[in-house]
Amino acid sequence: MAIVENGPFNLVRISQYGYKNKISALKAEVQRRNLGDRLVIFERISYPAIRFLLRHAAAYVGLIDATWQPAGWTVACERLASSLPLVLYEGITARELAWLGASLDILRSVPMRDIKAFAAALEAITTTGRKEERAAKARAFAAETLDLERTGRAFGERLLEAIRPE
Repeated sequence: MAIVENGPFNLVRISQYGYKNKISALKAEVQRRNLGDRLVIFERISYPAIRFLLRHAAAYVGLIDATWQPAGWTVACERLASSLPLVLYEGITARELAWLGASLDILRSVPMRDIKAFAAALEAITTTGRKEERAAKARAFAAETLDLERTGRAFGERLLEAIRPE
């Protein structure tokens, strides 16, 4: 909420499992702070509705703790394939994507819970123009680096090398 309150951003929160994510409390806080026109919460929406939202988004905001596990990996990859740049908290997912070659044009990571850094990264990745160029880079990265049809064989070979007894 601080990102919305203190910046020029509108955010959409998609929660397929609201009962797990305390969505009722979030909705109440959004209403209390009078942010309902800038922070919209969707629950249990259809795939076509999600695709519509992604087509009209400027970026994906990953406010997930991935410090001890690759949390948010699948969603991050789906968003890149959907042409969106990412702003993520530092952690396994952001480090792995950077290691795979995601450039600053499509991936920014910031320290956990650093709202000012997060807002600055989000602004940098969404307001510098070049939206179509960034979208093309995100799609190309996903297709070339994350597509299992292209990467599966190499992954399997490396995995076998790693577990093969010497």
